[in-house]
Amino acid sequence: MNGENVLANFIVHVKSTVLCISTACSKSVAFGALGAFAALSYQSTACGQDVFNSKDPEWGLRAVHAFEAWNLFSSRNLVPGAGTTIALLDNGLLPHPKIAPNGKFLPNVLFERGFDFENHHPEPYDLLIPTFGFGTPTPGHGTALAGLLISPHGRAPGVHGDGQTSGVAPGASLIPYRVTQVPVILNVEPVIEAINRAIEEDVDIIHMSFGTLPHQRLYDVVHHALKRGIILVASGGQVNPIVPSPADIPGVIAVTGVQPDFSIVPNNATGSAISIAAPGKDILYPASSRNQDGEMDYSYYPGTGTSFASPFVSGAASLWLSWHGGRQKLIEKYGRENVPKLFQHMLLKYGYDRPLPWNYSHYGVGVINIEKLLKAPLPAIMPTYIGGYRSKPSEIVGMGYQGWFKNLGVPAAALFCYRMRYSPTAPRELGQAAFSMGYIPETPDNVYIEDLKKQSEFFCH
Repeated sequence: MNGENVLANFIVHVKSTVLCISTACSKSVAFGALGAFAALSYQSTACGQDVFNSKDPEWGLRAVHAFEAWNLFSSRNLVPGAGTTIALLDNGLLPHPKIAPNGKFLPNVLFERGFDFENHHPEPYDLLIPTFGFGTPTPGHGTALAGLLISPHGRAPGVHGDGQTSGVAPGASLIPYRVTQVPVILNVEPVIEAINRAIEEDVDIIHMSFGTLPHQRLYDVVHHALKRGIILVASGGQVNPIVPSPADIPGVIAVTGVQPDFSIVPNNATGSAISIAAPGKDILYPASSRNQDGEMDYSYYPGTGTSFASPFVSGAASLWLSWHGGRQKLIEKYGRENVPKLFQHMLLKYGYDRPLPWNYSHYGVGVINIEKLLKAPLPAIMPTYIGGYRSKPSEIVGMGYQGWFKNLGVPAAALFCYRMRYSPTAPRELGQAAFSMGYIPETPDNVYIEDLKKQSEFFCH
């Protein structure tokens, strides 16, 4: 499908949508035949904070003002996100009809440029392998995120169940890099290799919905990517109050999740490392699994967590770059290494709504508002003060990750792994003890903790 056809189909979707019969405060919403793709005159309604209904399959898009942002592109006859490339580091892709109609990946899914860095294989397919040890089974995780990032709007043929969804940046391209089977990672080597490949490919955005332990080499490669002008976004995790790497690395935009009433999703990460919040409760995504006969079953399913919140921010980064003529144009004006800083400056100074009450020091600046982000004028020169460029804990930055763990002791790393394994049942105090004392308490799972201790010792070398 060429660019003109993509644009034509996009405009048809926009113009053919029937406006909602009732306001955004309503419990029921009427959609047009092609779905709830907002018409050019769409206006959200401000009627208090409890505006959105989780049963609305696109409540997240409404909450971040994606429809209004898309309307801005339509006014210029542009496709949202066109000309940008997102590297998705996750567990690979499957040919879900949402991103692979008739079994063939969409042209903007650059599958042939992807790679499986865990198995050193050129095809980054999700292997749908259930996991019976560390971590949780997450078949289809990468496919879900790809759908939330770049899929076109509307129903996809061959998908079971009701509902539909759309990527925030349907005009963006996506390169899948498989780095893990589960979103809790101990071996960071595939991640490091994938980020290096993304730097070589000169992608615009790196999206990471996983967590791992701090590691000096991971810190270094992330810092290199930022120097090369790449925007990095990571999920904050579900092990509150701990924010894992890479979300805790300075310069990475760390995302937590909110519910339809803009309260924080229970157990989602909070703290000074969090940059911003986005919808993370009952976010409809393209789901993939095998049925009892071993055949693929494609559907839609509501997901909860920061994995599903962070694509709103990566998608917003794509729209922002596209709206301003592409990353190269910004590089020429502001300098390569300043592009990620400029995006954070604009996002965290202008591109959000702040519900009340809101704890700025724990939840980030507010809930992302993409329309505000796009409408905010760029500065004439690079600001000397990067407003909202949130710093991570200074002891991590100053000591480096190896020094940080040597200071805390390996038991802290083991307890970190333990809490990630058993969250949300593990008490919050366990994580606090890990980072304040490096203390392993007596628990029924002590044998398992000792095994994690060995893994942590290996990991932190």
